[in-house]
Amino acid sequence: MAQGQGRFGSEDPNIFKEKHLSSQRTKHATNFSLKILIDFLEVRGFSAYILNLTRKELSGILKNFYCNVRRRHGEFYKKNSLLNIRQGICRYLKENGSNIDIICDPDFARANNCFSLLLRMTRAEGKGAVTHHPALTVEDLRKLYSHEFVFNVNVPQGLLNNVVFEIILYFCRRGQENLHNLRVQDFEVVNSNGQKYVKKVRSELTKNHQETTNETEGTGGRMYANDSVLCPVKSFEKYLSKRHAGTDRLFLHSKNKFSDNEPLGVNTLRKFMKTISKSAGLSKEYI
Repeated sequence: MAQGQGRFGSEDPNIFKEKHLSSQRTKHATNFSLKILIDFLEVRGFSAYILNLTRKELSGILKNFYCNVRRRHGEFYKKNSLLNIRQGICRYLKENGSNIDIICDPDFARANNCFSLLLRMTRAEGKGAVTHHPALTVEDLRKLYSHEFVFNVNVPQGLLNNVVFEIILYFCRRGQENLHNLRVQDFEVVNSNGQKYVKKVRSELTKNHQETTNETEGTGGRMYANDSVLCPVKSFEKYLSKRHAGTDRLFLHSKNKFSDNEPLGVNTLRKFMKTISKSAGLSKEYI
């Protein structure tokens, strides 16, 4: 073995970025976009292998695709869905060695003119607006904290629910994005000048932050202690003292004890707000 050879990795640079940076959600979005295009090509009798197409051929196909892409029952996609579909196709090409940029390349100007027209048509159909998830009402927030079980910090599941919810609330997580990847060391309890608070000390990959994982967080959300029985810092510290020490993953299953050694899965956390909405009998199922 050559001197120093053992200190270096053996990653294939062609798959390094895809392996380490592409989130599961991004991969799903890419596959979803590609499937819609392939379904369209198969119905129209075109070749579904778009990597072999010339720029002119691909531009013509996309022009046709943008004019005719619809949901299963013939209705228009919403504006954001259409933007994501085009972005997913572009990402697929780049991830597979193509130097074609279907969004910016001049060769695709006519196709993108059709795409712009499609967006205007969706607005005319009432599909252009962004649909936001409903905000949690004050009354529903009271229900969560007053429920005998859902946020009861004296029982395993209630303590876990409380901490997961407050991490989302105070640190402005993008819904439940990347909650399953959070580590204990991502947070720190600080006592400064008599004021105790929890702060985020490491960032992780999110949709809007794809190159900052494990770097120090700047000034951002903080979760401050208070004198009430509902103090979020006390709940956080209690959870840390009870959780299983055999893993650094922050959120662990709480079955019949305060903490198991099994991390909460992506789907469990994705359905978290819906689950606690049902359990607490809230006015609606939050997402």
